Amino acid sequence: MPKLYQIHHILNLENRKGVYFAWVESHLRYGIELYGFTSEDNINRLQKIQNKIIKILFKNNDVQPTNELYKELKILNIKGLRNYVVLLKNYFNVFNSIDKTVLNSRRVSLHLKAPLWRNLYGKRHTDFYIPELFNTLPKEMWFLPSFNNVKKSLHNWLLK
Repeated sequence: MPKLYQIHHILNLENRKGVYFAWVESHLRYGIELYGFTSEDNINRLQKIQNKIIKILFKNNDVQPTNELYKELKILNIKGLRNYVVLLKNYFNVFNSIDKTVLNSRRVSLHLKAPLWRNLYGKRHTDFYIPELFNTLPKEMWFLPSFNNVKKSLHNWLLK
């Protein structure tokens, strides 16, 4: 982290964002589907580290709340990044397996069934969290035609 203190004076905003995405987010993304659903304590530790890096790299001297800084810079926090990666990797698998003729009716809503789990271990299983994440998507994001549309829509929705 000491290098971040040195480069934030030298680089402009776009270059600092490039450093963030290349150095920090690439490490956060690696394996996030596995460790992203760990305990809240572990997620909070990672979130604190990410907040500190954001504040150092983008010169936030505790004047602006960190969540506003994330929105301004269009950067996802740990939970948002986890949801983005999981939804993006499974988007076409889930929605291609659904019968679209049934969904044309106004009364039918998309609700994927997740198994009933009685403990936290079960809620961290892919059979549970993938349907739960897809059930939170708004209706206009159900059947987007291209991968780029999915990426943009998911990113914008998770920033809100």
